[in-house]
Amino acid sequence: MFAQVLLLSGWREPLWYKIPLTLIDKIKVGSFVEVPLRTQKIPALVKRIELDPALPFKEIKEIAHFFPLPGDELYHGFINKIADFFFINPTNLHHRIVGHLQASPEDTEDEIAKPSQSCEKITLSDEQQLALDTILPSLENQSNQSFLLHGVTGSGKTEIYKKLIEKNFELKKSTLCLFPEVTLALQFEAIFKSQLSCASSVFSFHSSTKVSDKKMLWQQLLTNKQVIIIGVHLPVLLPISNLGLIIIDEEHERGFQEKRHPKINSKEMALWRAQIYQCPIVLGSATPSLSTLQRVENNQIIKCTLNKRFKGKFPTIIKASLKENSRKRGSFWITRELELAIKKRLENKEQIILYLNRRGYSFSAQCNECGNFVNCTECSVTLTPHEKNIDSFYLSCHYCGFSCPVPTICPTCKKSEKPLLMKGIGTQQLATIIKKMFPAASIARADLDSTKKKREWLEQARQFKNGEIDILIGTQLITKGYHFPKVTLVGVIWADLGLSIPDYHTRETVLQKLIQVAGRAGREHESSEVIIQSMSDDELFSYISEERYPDFCIKELEARRELSYPPFGRLVQIEFINKNELKLNHEISMYKNMLQKVIQENNLPIRQLGPVEPIIKKIAGIETRHLFLRCATYNHIQKLIHHCPWPKSFSSSIFVTPS
Repeated sequence: MFAQVLLLSGWREPLWYKIPLTLIDKIKVGSFVEVPLRTQKIPALVKRIELDPALPFKEIKEIAHFFPLPGDELYHGFINKIADFFFINPTNLHHRIVGHLQASPEDTEDEIAKPSQSCEKITLSDEQQLALDTILPSLENQSNQSFLLHGVTGSGKTEIYKKLIEKNFELKKSTLCLFPEVTLALQFEAIFKSQLSCASSVFSFHSSTKVSDKKMLWQQLLTNKQVIIIGVHLPVLLPISNLGLIIIDEEHERGFQEKRHPKINSKEMALWRAQIYQCPIVLGSATPSLSTLQRVENNQIIKCTLNKRFKGKFPTIIKASLKENSRKRGSFWITRELELAIKKRLENKEQIILYLNRRGYSFSAQCNECGNFVNCTECSVTLTPHEKNIDSFYLSCHYCGFSCPVPTICPTCKKSEKPLLMKGIGTQQLATIIKKMFPAASIARADLDSTKKKREWLEQARQFKNGEIDILIGTQLITKGYHFPKVTLVGVIWADLGLSIPDYHTRETVLQKLIQVAGRAGREHESSEVIIQSMSDDELFSYISEERYPDFCIKELEARRELSYPPFGRLVQIEFINKNELKLNHEISMYKNMLQKVIQENNLPIRQLGPVEPIIKKIAGIETRHLFLRCATYNHIQKLIHHCPWPKSFSSSIFVTPS
């Protein structure tokens, strides 16, 4: 008996292998196996099985290992739908799961620091109980219905999640919980393992999960046990035969849109999965995405609202200009309003969060003589200065990882003997400034440089929550999902940072981050403040109060409607990559002409935009360009791209990302 298999990585053509006698009854079409290839063993998917195929060679190697697949009848149909939507081979998706179950060095990080078991029995508020009662019938009847849990920061959305998970477990069903980043997934894993009665059935499946733990979860799925699975992107691709509930926390976050290819949006795939598996899905957020709110408007999603905080009151929002009276203060980056507020809160033994979404010491290093910046040789970005020791710096690229000492003379003009200028500010420099201004305070920094291991951040968050740290300085890592009861002041160092990014999501994303970080203040206090420092007096800042977020959404949706941008139309990004810039531009031009010809011949209502250079057009020596297709419905775009397959003769690669 022989099997034709398709390798999940590497070789693209199908290969034949002999099925060992011990596996003949197990291996079927669609099975996952491991096969020998040269000196390696590669995961593969069985495509055909034949008794004695006519093969041109005599010696055929045997299949090395069989991966049993949990009995999920809907699984292959779901995977094929994703593959068709993103124009990718289904084997790419299979490899992402099976690849994570391969033997590899164990994660050596410490176990999750679990929060203490809460002895207090939580009584839901009237709003919480109403939201729970609205969702429960769909859970009990196992009907597909989407819910938006729009709860302001500190309103107790997690308590509703816990009630739903436990009820679903009683119904002998599994729950899928998705979070926009691993640090948040780790935190909720700790919460669920310490506070749920079904804690032993809580499993994670993400980049920080040990291989042995992933295999343990796989065994549970094979035996059809009900489980609670926590992760970011991967869990939505797992075969789960008894799936009964999906929860997506911080549903507005762009973290659900993967940055690596294939650029799958896990939230959208979860909505599909809930529909295919006929189970309810709950989308939770204090700042729901415009696309979700429009689905509510179209009666596709039922909205449950939590307008009140479980404890504490909303903070007072104060705006402060970075440009006014800048010469009269100790640091340009700390306004007089923020300095006095920090001093007051420290005197009261309260805690402070300072938010700056830029790591490193400053933005860039600039020559005094010619004005040029020190750039990365492999990426189209400036190198970021980082502080190594006191008054000792190095330059680093945040994209390809290149680093070097700060040059003593300008690499461009070779003239300047003065030290290079450090332009802008990052979290490292901010920490130095705050330590000088408040030397008695305990200060910590939370960014990708200071907390390289995700569990390190969890430990730091635990210390901050326990009052061991007075001031926490951080990037977007600290903006969402965390409950720090003693925080009464949040300072946003540079609120308009990022507003110039040319993307139709920009204003929505910036405001959501500002509201989320502001929501860390006053969660158990009657009096708290958020000080918003900015260079400009942008109208956006008038919507930072949570009560005004719906007003922003109405205005922004109208602007999107006029331009037919999502959610009022489809925008598909086609990404082209090649190391050779001339070949890249030539092949894009040829492909664009092919697309336009099919559009005109079939009278398709599609508009092409571009090609354009992305903000960062080169990373690690690879050039990137984008072409956009805009249309009212995705069906027309699918028809177009299927009619125009990427020519095999082209040396560039393309990737399609719908939005």
